[in-house]
Amino acid sequence: MKSLFLLLILGGAAFGVHYYINHDGEDRSFPVTRTITDISGRSMKVEVIGMKDGWIKFTRASDGRSFEYSVSRLSENDQKFFRTMPEGGFIPAETVTAKDHRIENLKAKVEELEAEQMILLMKAEDPTGRYEDKSVEHYQELFDENVSTLNHLRVKILELEGQ
Repeated sequence: MKSLFLLLILGGAAFGVHYYINHDGEDRSFPVTRTITDISGRSMKVEVIGMKDGWIKFTRASDGRSFEYSVSRLSENDQKFFRTMPEGGFIPAETVTAKDHRIENLKAKVEELEAEQMILLMKAEDPTGRYEDKSVEHYQELFDENVSTLNHLRVKILELEGQ
């Protein structure tokens, strides 16, 4: 009985020492926010989503774009860090974050086109002739093209939001 108790205590202590040495008290799970540096010295702040087969997947903090990058192309310090990380959390190329950014970009384009549409409508319906450089038909054609593009973008946003 004493032997079993002593074995459990020694085993727990060995596990604790191993954990402390290999983990520096940091949480080793994804996602993790970190500034990474490549072998040429360029750095960027990222949120690492996961790692698989020596590749990390991250989103760049500055613009939210997603990337996959080989750990072997990172600085020695970053390579050491990622060697202590478990594999996992690796999401296929189409991440929720990337999709959200596409939706945001499409919505911004819709707002831009709606503002342009108001100007085109004003020009097409202007009775004063201030915009004589182009015909009313020209502005009406541009307006109609805008309507078509806006409808296409709105459908695309609905499709992406529904996925």
